[in-house]
Amino acid sequence: MLTALKDSMPILIVTSEWYVSHTTAVAEKLFAPVDNVINKHLEDLFIFPLCVEEQQKTIADGSLVQVSLRTSPNVQFLLSFYDVRSNEIFVHIAELSTYYCQNPLEDEQTRILRHAVNSANLGVWCYDLLNKTAYFSPKFKSLIGLPASAELDWDTLKRMIYHEDQPLFAELLAHHIEQGLMLHFEFRLEVRGTIHWFEFKGEQVKYCIRTHSVYGILADCTHEKDMLVALHDAEESKELAMQAGKIGTWRAIRVANQWLWNWDHQANEIFKLSEDGIGNLHLWEASLHPDDKVRVTQALEASLNSGETFEQRYRGLLNDKDIVVVYAKGVVGLDDQGRPARIDGVVIDQTDVYIAQKKLQHINQELEQRVAERTADLEAAIIKAEQANRTKSDFLSMMSHELRTPMNGIIGSLDLMALSELDEDNQELLETASISANNLVSILNDILDLAKVEQGKMELESYPFSPSKMLNNIIKTFEAHARDKSVKLTVHEDIKLPLEVIGDENRVRQIIFNVVSNAIKFSVTDREGGAKVTINVHWVCEGVALSHLIFKIGDNGIGIAPEVQKKLFTPFTQAERSITRKYGGTGLGLAICGKLIDLMGGKVALKSKPGEGSIFTITIPIWRPRTQQQPDILFNTLYWLSDTPWQSSLALTQLYNACTHFCSEIKIIESPSEIKETDDTALIRVVTTQAEACVEQILSPIPELVFLDEKAFANLNSTALTTQKPKPIAPQTQYAIGQLLSKLKASQQDGEADLGELNDFSELDALLSLDDKASSPTDDKTDTNGKQHILLAEDNPFNQKLIVKQLSRLGVSCDIANNGKEALAMFKSKQYQLLLTDCHMPEIDGYELTKLIRAFESREERSAIPIVAVTGAAMKGDKELCLDSGMNDYVSKPVRLQELKNTLGKWLDMDFTQ
Repeated sequence: MLTALKDSMPILIVTSEWYVSHTTAVAEKLFAPVDNVINKHLEDLFIFPLCVEEQQKTIADGSLVQVSLRTSPNVQFLLSFYDVRSNEIFVHIAELSTYYCQNPLEDEQTRILRHAVNSANLGVWCYDLLNKTAYFSPKFKSLIGLPASAELDWDTLKRMIYHEDQPLFAELLAHHIEQGLMLHFEFRLEVRGTIHWFEFKGEQVKYCIRTHSVYGILADCTHEKDMLVALHDAEESKELAMQAGKIGTWRAIRVANQWLWNWDHQANEIFKLSEDGIGNLHLWEASLHPDDKVRVTQALEASLNSGETFEQRYRGLLNDKDIVVVYAKGVVGLDDQGRPARIDGVVIDQTDVYIAQKKLQHINQELEQRVAERTADLEAAIIKAEQANRTKSDFLSMMSHELRTPMNGIIGSLDLMALSELDEDNQELLETASISANNLVSILNDILDLAKVEQGKMELESYPFSPSKMLNNIIKTFEAHARDKSVKLTVHEDIKLPLEVIGDENRVRQIIFNVVSNAIKFSVTDREGGAKVTINVHWVCEGVALSHLIFKIGDNGIGIAPEVQKKLFTPFTQAERSITRKYGGTGLGLAICGKLIDLMGGKVALKSKPGEGSIFTITIPIWRPRTQQQPDILFNTLYWLSDTPWQSSLALTQLYNACTHFCSEIKIIESPSEIKETDDTALIRVVTTQAEACVEQILSPIPELVFLDEKAFANLNSTALTTQKPKPIAPQTQYAIGQLLSKLKASQQDGEADLGELNDFSELDALLSLDDKASSPTDDKTDTNGKQHILLAEDNPFNQKLIVKQLSRLGVSCDIANNGKEALAMFKSKQYQLLLTDCHMPEIDGYELTKLIRAFESREERSAIPIVAVTGAAMKGDKELCLDSGMNDYVSKPVRLQELKNTLGKWLDMDFTQ
């Protein structure tokens, strides 16, 4: 056998006294430089842990002894002894580091153990206490981040341990050796830059009562440690959360036919039970409130029997006086046979919530009581305010009627007197009286408008209108007034301004009218360049249908102080008392404008400095019609003859741009000889040089308009012009240019040219109620086509006389009824073409009179007579009240002759156009 193994195994055969008798070649190499090991004692070759005599006593078949080479003490071997009872003992030599993987003679149990250790990811270690040497398996080194070939001794391992754990390592190892305590502890060690936790276990091996070596394992427990830390954190977090929420847990397990109860300290604390009371169900039941005890215990018993969830809110008595309110819920678990086997639940202390709810209920009751009282007070205040508002409205309506009634007599009489021939002094007195009366009506209108806005009774209308035409009418209204004050009034229109928009023209006009009126009123003529008021109109599209009409109205007048600007739109507010004394006014105009702008959804901005003038920027939302109206093309070709380019001034540019809307093309020429005469051409002649030099050139073969600048206009010898009146070069509205071109077109068709200044007074009638300077009416001596006989119901003698004279002037005769009762009787007895009736009369008022007449007409099957209200009431709803009562039309006092003529013209078969 020895011969068969000599080439592969390091084996010695020794005698019973441990002298070497045979050896293999492999074994001999281990002892170099010893030449011959035959007859040498094992103690001469190896360093044994014990003395030879003691060591021999411990040897048995299969014994392993760790030794060091005598010639090289650092080299360690494991000696395996076999057949120790014979005269030839078989000794296998193996290096300690490779023994477990190279020893072919290891038994089956050893191999199983080795594989189990490797599969468990355990490192093996051995520490020789005598020689202070250590063995570490490759897995051990791998676990601590070292390669298998790395040199590692016991001291190096201790130094690698985390410095805080090193004392523990040495202390526990010493206790294990000295006192026999179990060697089992954990330490930290840095592996590839990361701290790992390791579990270190070991057991000492004794020979002859003396510890020779310690064997053990090393396991990486970092993952388990992290899990424990996380679990501890979670448990601590849960515990804190449960304490913060005053939440306890409870459970019960069914064993045989009994339920074993348990709950945590938090639940015990909620019911203020003693420590030994945990799990004692009887103590818990004893702490329940008497009113809740039966209900709660029965519900718990039902859940334990049926498996249904337990959920109750109940009270507990603490120390027989304090009450705790809790909410408890438990879920029942079933066994494999479907029977209730356990219940787990929580109990939540809701005492604070209960107390807060009670306080909240008390507060709510008090609050509800206060709200009820306050609501009653508010309802009473609302009723009182509504009553006061109705009283105010009735008062304003009455005052409107009472003021307009005498004003009707004054203004109507002045209208009639203006139609008579008066000398210059009397005419001046008449104009003064007329202006004063109209100013008074304007103030009255402002007061009524303000009342309407403040009461929310002002309603906006929406209908198509021409912004250019509206602006032109405003300019025409103020031209004479501005000229009298030496104020240069100019207007600049946006070329993009559409021909027609949708909105409330009357209210937009009222706003612009008021601001322009103030600008002229507060203008200063002693400034360099004179007093100026400029109106700039811009058109800004915001979307498909909505746009903004922006008016910038500027002046170089007295300006407004910053502290006054903040309250400028407050009713009855003006800059200073001295301004009121000097310029007049009530201070209502801008207040009404501001409220109207707010009502329209617009905005107004003011930029002003005292002594430098003011600029009001008014932005009004305006709707565009779905289909845009286009201006009529009046001429195919419009010739432009000018001694200066049309781009040289703003006025010429505006004139040129306006003309483009009414012709197919504009041809700029330098001489009349370039004109090609057709039926569809016209000429625009602009002269900025001495007008005398071009008088002979004024006449042309086609209709023309002549525009002169201020200097040329002043030097023009008007007697030389027999067929035309030239116009001054000044910014004009698109509407005004269109009117001039329309009249030029008409003159071409009629064969005559009369291009005097346009005076379309019909467009100004709607402005008269807003103007603080009323124009005198035209002479209306009307020829009638047959007398019309109407009935007048009016209780005021002065108004009777005035209306009779106004009707007479219009060629209409009338019968007079002093009240509604007389009017009804006269209506029944005679046929009339129309009834003019006051609304407020004794006996029977105008509203009741109308209803009685309509009822009579229905019974007698008579045709309905036109009924027109003539009243001083001008509040919102007055006109609707008249129409709802059965009237056909409405005229507000003071009644002007022109307004009366227009109204009667709608209902009487008469020609008022003559």
